Amino acid sequence: MRKIIKLAACSLALFAFATACTKEDVGTTSTVSVETPAIPVTEVARQQLDASKEGWNAHMNPKSNMKHYKVVNVIRTENERVQLISELMYSSSMMAVGNVSNPNTVQIETVATLFKNEPANSPLLKDLQALMNTRIQVGDKVAEITWVKGANEFTTKCVLNESGIVWDNILYGVHVTPAPVEETQNILAAVKIYRFVQPIHWIWGEKRGEMGYAMRINYSDNGVLLTNIETWATMKLGSVLYKDAVKQNDGAQGVAKIAMGIATPMTQLSFDETAFTVNGNGANTLNLEKVLVP
Repeated sequence: MRKIIKLAACSLALFAFATACTKEDVGTTSTVSVETPAIPVTEVARQQLDASKEGWNAHMNPKSNMKHYKVVNVIRTENERVQLISELMYSSSMMAVGNVSNPNTVQIETVATLFKNEPANSPLLKDLQALMNTRIQVGDKVAEITWVKGANEFTTKCVLNESGIVWDNILYGVHVTPAPVEETQNILAAVKIYRFVQPIHWIWGEKRGEMGYAMRINYSDNGVLLTNIETWATMKLGSVLYKDAVKQNDGAQGVAKIAMGIATPMTQLSFDETAFTVNGNGANTLNLEKVLVP
């Protein structure tokens, strides 16, 4: 009887030991094999990121390169959303302004450097943070983009949703200018119209806006009888400013003054009435006198 009891006790002990080992093995294996699942993003967002990388590197090399990107997070709570916006505005966070088509105009700097002449409560900084607050929402995805500037490497955060790139301190601060469209029309040998349009594109290729002007002269054998000028500008997520004035209305020629500019949210435009020019740090401007003859 004692032998039977001892045998039963040994069997139970062996079973308990085997069970414990099995549980430990399963736990260890599970911990090692589990990987963080990839965060899915829409094809539109991925295409915009890939096109941004291609466009940036084509224009900005060797000054700067976009190295790679990786989707790392989802904004799950309001606190996370507020914290991200605050992080994007840190003095050490990187931003950019300028026309990528002309790399010499592009500035890639920290917030502290880019806005060194702006007081902490300036309208520009308030408007910039307010725009981020409008654009970035709970549920958006966050990608980390790795950049190279000279010998330095740094990382920024890019916010995405189902429609594409929602916000990026660098990609939203720059623009691209394809070749302008120019056209001259003569109507009934009495009217001449010159039209100029400068398209403005996002870094990933889609149209972001445009600026342009149309100048018209009415004329006869005696010369110009009347001069008209019209200017316009549009810009998605940015600002525009345009002014025009007829300098010479009639006579041998028509002359008009034109001043216009577009700016991304990271900069602002101003008009100098004395010089009749539009200016802005990193903005795309066009200031000229246009002459039109019969």
